Amino acid sequence: MAPDEPDPRPLPGHGDHWLAALRQDDPRLRAALEVPLDAPPGLRLHRAPLNEALDMVQVTRDRRLVTAYPEPRATALVDGRPRELSLWETRAEAWLTLDHPDAGALTLFLTDLPENAGRYAAAGTRTGVRLEVGGLAYTLARAPPWAGASRLEPAARTDPRFLPDDYTFEADVLEVRTAGAGEVLDLQFHNGLAFPVAWRDRSGLEPGDRARGFLWLTGRWPTG
Repeated sequence: MAPDEPDPRPLPGHGDHWLAALRQDDPRLRAALEVPLDAPPGLRLHRAPLNEALDMVQVTRDRRLVTAYPEPRATALVDGRPRELSLWETRAEAWLTLDHPDAGALTLFLTDLPENAGRYAAAGTRTGVRLEVGGLAYTLARAPPWAGASRLEPAARTDPRFLPDDYTFEADVLEVRTAGAGEVLDLQFHNGLAFPVAWRDRSGLEPGDRARGFLWLTGRWPTG
């Protein structure tokens, strides 16, 4: 999508994290669905580099692949009060909804649930948590000069096919960093909320521009 031709409509197959991360003919898509050769018994998370902006996460149970997804490497620390932890049927994936003190409710896909299940289970007893938050863009374009205020809103409000961790946005571009064939953009949304967003192509955007599009929102427990 050309940066001077803003089009916030989702691409065909939107909501597919792998097609947001890689092109459809990329051989790494097949590799993501192969069971790791060293998968041990029990529920295990395997993390490996995917490209300069993303890691590949695979979750196995008793040497069978349960799920696989890309994970943004670049994140920002975001504070919030846990509202709800929604486990998927796999019991290896979940959404966590946080009340951000200024930006409102945020629903994140947890990329590290098998590693930190106990911490998330106890999160409801906390008055607040701090998570590493990062995004992966499905679409990205330059917002026109007449665009409205910065925002991050659930994408399901405009298209019910989107999931709770999918968002539509307009944001200020703070910084753009090259990441292989793609980029990582530091974006500022409404009420001071800011975090990096990975994009698989070159956007042509620069600091000071406005960006718009759709993204997948992820979170994980801080490392270290």
